[in-house]
Amino acid sequence: MTRATASRSTFWGVVPDGPPGLDAEIVVKAPFASGRIDLALYVARLESWADALVQCG
Repeated sequence: MTRATASRSTFWGVVPDGPPGLDAEIVVKAPFASGRIDLALYVARLESWADALVQCG
């Protein structure tokens, strides 16, 4: 398995008018892919992603 690390993470602040979360940007640069994604990091989603990763091992 090839892994990439985020080369930059930026947190812009609290997401306005929504559930508790942070407005964020993640930039990835790797030999096989590069790009950026804007996303909202909501507590409930982060908890469910963490649970899924634990189940994957």
